[in-house]
Amino acid sequence: MAPGEPGHGAWRALRVFWAVVLGSGLAAAGVLAWLGAPPAMAPRTLIPAPEASTAAPTATAPAAASVPVPAAPPAGATRTAATTPAPRPPAALPDAPEPPPLAEPDRLADTGHPIAPPDPALLDSTPDGLLPRIGADGTLPRRVYARAFNRADTRPRVGLVLPGVTEPALHRLPPAIALALDEPGPALLAAARARGNETLLLLPAPGSTRLLPVLGRFAGYVGALGGGEADMLLARRGLLRVEPRPGGAAPEQVWGRSVDLVLEPAPTRGEIDRQLERLERLARERGSALGLLPGAPPLLVERVAAWAAGLDARGIALAPVTALIRRPSRSQEP
Repeated sequence: MAPGEPGHGAWRALRVFWAVVLGSGLAAAGVLAWLGAPPAMAPRTLIPAPEASTAAPTATAPAAASVPVPAAPPAGATRTAATTPAPRPPAALPDAPEPPPLAEPDRLADTGHPIAPPDPALLDSTPDGLLPRIGADGTLPRRVYARAFNRADTRPRVGLVLPGVTEPALHRLPPAIALALDEPGPALLAAARARGNETLLLLPAPGSTRLLPVLGRFAGYVGALGGGEADMLLARRGLLRVEPRPGGAAPEQVWGRSVDLVLEPAPTRGEIDRQLERLERLARERGSALGLLPGAPPLLVERVAAWAAGLDARGIALAPVTALIRRPSRSQEP
């Protein structure tokens, strides 16, 4: 366009404007190139995605942090191929607690209270044998052959009657226990008297035999364990009687009493101990208690000896049968 034509000035101004813009852009680019791009504004490099491959995929190893590292074996140990430690065996159950210690036989012997040997003055010679009798001076067999006991002792009293015993068991049991015997040998009787064990005649079942010959089976006993049909006969001869049935009628015509508890045979220490504890509770509640043992197996002998050894510390007196009997309600006995 020639100068002086209409619009010539506008085009000139437009060329100047673009020249300024282009010049400014080139100047800014030069300054940026000289300064360099700041780190925070540096462009990120894009990693192109890998191309699909037809090769079989390979297993990727797990991260190192997820792999358990076995502990190093101790020096001298043989390394095995297994990497997983063998499972520990289950812990063994603890042993059962030991029972309380038994009292020593020498301690239980207690030879300071021996029973007197049979007194001829207290024996009556009859066609049925030598039978106990009251002495001419009124001496009673139940007193002569009794074990010494402090009757002023106010503690609760507990007693035991054992029907039948062997000599080894005899030396493990407390001397205050009464022995109910049928036809004992001389050696057993001598050992019982030396230790201070009172003896009772074990009566047969009612009506099974005549009583007079039974009374002559041995000498030196304080009374009998059995049925009440013998009360009058025992009373006339200065003897006592123990009724073996708990809750049974107490002797009315002769000195004696009923047992308070019949212990049952038990296969474990705990069951035996619970029965003995029950007898002890009865003694505390009633002032005295008499128990009848089921025999003398080794476990029972062990538990009775251990139980009796702790009675003093628990405030209980282990008493002989003669310290537990009661006056008859009807009797002409002196």
